[in-house]
Amino acid sequence: MWHKPTYSFKDIPRAMKLGFSAKKIWVGMLGMMLAAFFYGVFTYLALIVSGAYFNQIWRIWHFIPIPIGESFNTLGYILFISGIVGGIIILLYTQLAIAKITFEQLKGNEFYEVNAALSYAIKKGSPLIFSPFTILLIIILLLIGGIILGLIARIPILGKIIFVLMAPFSFFAAMFIIYLFLGIITTLFFAPSVLSSQDADTFDVLFESFSILNEEVHRFIFYEIILDISAFIASSIFIWAVGRSIWIMEKVFSLNISFGKGFNDIEKIALYYFPQSPIFAKLDWLLSFLKVDSIIYNVPEMVHVSKELYFTGVFFAVFLYIAFFMALSYLYSVLSSGRLLEYLAIAKHKDGIEYLKDEEDVEVITPKKEQEGESKEDRD
Repeated sequence: MWHKPTYSFKDIPRAMKLGFSAKKIWVGMLGMMLAAFFYGVFTYLALIVSGAYFNQIWRIWHFIPIPIGESFNTLGYILFISGIVGGIIILLYTQLAIAKITFEQLKGNEFYEVNAALSYAIKKGSPLIFSPFTILLIIILLLIGGIILGLIARIPILGKIIFVLMAPFSFFAAMFIIYLFLGIITTLFFAPSVLSSQDADTFDVLFESFSILNEEVHRFIFYEIILDISAFIASSIFIWAVGRSIWIMEKVFSLNISFGKGFNDIEKIALYYFPQSPIFAKLDWLLSFLKVDSIIYNVPEMVHVSKELYFTGVFFAVFLYIAFFMALSYLYSVLSSGRLLEYLAIAKHKDGIEYLKDEEDVEVITPKKEQEGESKEDRD
């Protein structure tokens, strides 16, 4: 059961417990798999229009291309960036749904349904797109203004004078662009929390985000450090448990008195469908520490087996992907729940608002205080 919030840093580690929820992990899995699918389709298209062959892409990356170091043409870059942006938008909607479930849980509604959270995210989630897009549009307009000033500077004599006179304004405009960029980051962090805790629109999200950036950035950084440490510890334990579970399966089914060599072939077929990437080599120390390095490495060549074993291996690959996304979804669930706790604490310090307090309670308490004040004045 959730304890009474302190609206301080003490609430943040509780995200480890709040994130450990079947509903939130399920929503996180759905969102991550959909985001991966969207990203994968657009990345495939980006690589194909840039000259790569489908078979070549499939042989290296399979379902999820990770084209680190690959070059694209102009259309390829547009498609690749579109895939990344689309995936991020899907993850933001997922975070909103998880935050809404968490907010209702904190208010005592333990039976808030997944379908209700997803419907709420779809219905109320438009500011997740329009808020950062609005800031990005302002940044683009400022950059266009700088380009225009550069063109004016080409005019003989007069252009140089105008450029010198406008140089201080250009400097402050560049500083403002950096400020707006930080505003985009703050918006991406807190927009789902703002929307899940109140009936907000794009203006409200922008106002809250820049208010946090201007007044509570110290708490934001401090809380985020605590949350990231908590999420790393919790997700490491969860990922280790997932990895050890699959390891136990491997040891039991690989026994000669059990499935034996057949299971080893099935496992190799499943691992063949995992992508290759240099990023796995750089994370080898972490994967080894979590005891999952042996279950996500890519097998470069397909094993020649019977059709029955092959199709079994394909289904086992699907199972490993589900286990992979389940492990990551717990991490995302902790982060999403923790960001809501961050916002609730910051809003309490910044505006004195307790979003977890029922409106009915506020309406009952306030008139009572007014009546007490009036009676006291009457007595005086």
